[in-house]
Amino acid sequence: MGRPYIYHLVSQIIPLLRSLVKLRRFNLSKDAMLTYYKTHMRPILKHAFPVWHAGSSKDQTNQLEGIQRRALRVILGDTLLPYEKCLVLSGLTTLETRRQELLMGFRHGLLSSQKHCDILPPIITQKKHDTRHRNKLQPYNPRAKQ
Repeated sequence: MGRPYIYHLVSQIIPLLRSLVKLRRFNLSKDAMLTYYKTHMRPILKHAFPVWHAGSSKDQTNQLEGIQRRALRVILGDTLLPYEKCLVLSGLTTLETRRQELLMGFRHGLLSSQKHCDILPPIITQKKHDTRHRNKLQPYNPRAKQ
């Protein structure tokens, strides 16, 4: 599902990126263009990502990140700034960081819901040793008897 859907997202975003360039030509303020990006473009880049995120490759996620990079270059008007600096100036985070935050919220919502709490594996409550990896979810083993 990941590959065709990401191509579909890109095909939806390209005309919006062109319109962002046109807005730049009309000397619109950076705040107005950033609002346009946040309300029209970024929701498309994040649409239904819990479904396709696991099936997407690193190249595909980099392609979506590149769209945000290009949009920030248009908005800020300085192509010499590194991407991280553009993110700080605009007050945005990378799409990957935003996806991870939304996935954690999605997981928390599932675990706290009485109706859907059995979708995810149970939470491990006690550990014998404190390790670097503080994953509270048990790994899923399809061969294990339940």
